Amino acid sequence: MPDFEPISFLTPAKINFYLLIQSKRQDGYHELVMDLIPVSVFDRIRLSPSDSGRVELRTNLPGVNQEDNLIIKAIRLLEKEAGKKFSLSIELDKKIPWGAGLGGGSGNAAGTLVMANRLLRLNIPDDRLSLLALSLGADVPFFLNPRPSLAEGIGERLTVLQRFDPINLLLVYPGFPVSTKLAYSICNKSKRQRLLHHYSLDEFRSLTPDNNDFWYPLVERYPQLKVTRETILKQGALFSGLSGSGSTLFGVFPDEETRNKAYSNLFEKNDWKVFKCETLPEYKYE
Repeated sequence: MPDFEPISFLTPAKINFYLLIQSKRQDGYHELVMDLIPVSVFDRIRLSPSDSGRVELRTNLPGVNQEDNLIIKAIRLLEKEAGKKFSLSIELDKKIPWGAGLGGGSGNAAGTLVMANRLLRLNIPDDRLSLLALSLGADVPFFLNPRPSLAEGIGERLTVLQRFDPINLLLVYPGFPVSTKLAYSICNKSKRQRLLHHYSLDEFRSLTPDNNDFWYPLVERYPQLKVTRETILKQGALFSGLSGSGSTLFGVFPDEETRNKAYSNLFEKNDWKVFKCETLPEYKYE
């Protein structure tokens, strides 16, 4: 295995300003129309060469089964592709909550594919790396080169959106995860199409919480989601909605000052985790 200097890199979260379910496929997946927007909340991963002869993952999350972690699954795919075993030490400093609709695990997997391919000089081409990413999860290909995108199919058909000004956001994780399997088992199938085009503040003012087809079924199951959304709106958000299959609520704010004041007011509320961030026009792993 090529020698390399230990390297740390960040992997971003994403939100969905809208998520519209079209139908359930015979293979169990759902056809979707949604946006995927990278935001400035990050996990940190450190890759180091190791003399252990195996791949070891250390993380600040308790009770992690190594082989079930998407980072390890990504490494196993690269080992199979390269036809050899790696000896690596991997450290994951997890900031993005799991089960939160923020794509933290998918971002970890994609960042690992990109950086390990580069550091180990595997020379796997981008189109092949995209196929490996898709085998790990429908939104993992998006995180190989995160840019605001329209996503269709199961989330793998990506069209890069026209650039828009950074949006001031507050993300609120209300202290509990939502199972993706559960969310899809009770979701609406509205068959609506793209809701946002310019990502202007006026467009956000016109949105309703059912811009996400998981919203009403999940609120019925988890009333705290509605309470969280109403709290964000009372802090001056122009709009608040659910990201992905939950449980994180985002708030769109008219300016940085209003957003920062809301952050200060909510930062220590209950067992919430609150993040202030912005949308990213793109993100490069380095």
